[in-house]
Amino acid sequence: MPEKLLQLLPFVAMGSGKPKLNTAKMTEMGITITIILGFLTTQISKIDEKVDRVIVVQTEEKVALKNLTSTVVRIEKEVDKLNQEIFISRHKLGGRGD
Repeated sequence: MPEKLLQLLPFVAMGSGKPKLNTAKMTEMGITITIILGFLTTQISKIDEKVDRVIVVQTEEKVALKNLTSTVVRIEKEVDKLNQEIFISRHKLGGRGD
């Protein structure tokens, strides 16, 4: 897993009493990630069966939904940039070592 991805995904999905670090699925074009917003571990455990393909963003209960939405948009932008970097690096032949 690329180092940048590990820095980008410091979120832990909680469910069934066991913390699980989300596994990002690698595709030919990069990394596909879906983000689900969760306030409480009780709500998060309801989506536990989807943990392999989601990131649960743990937040404080009192954070407004619009703030959560803007957080997701920022994360999605970072993921898009990472996808482009991965695509470029995978398709660069005989590239110069930067």
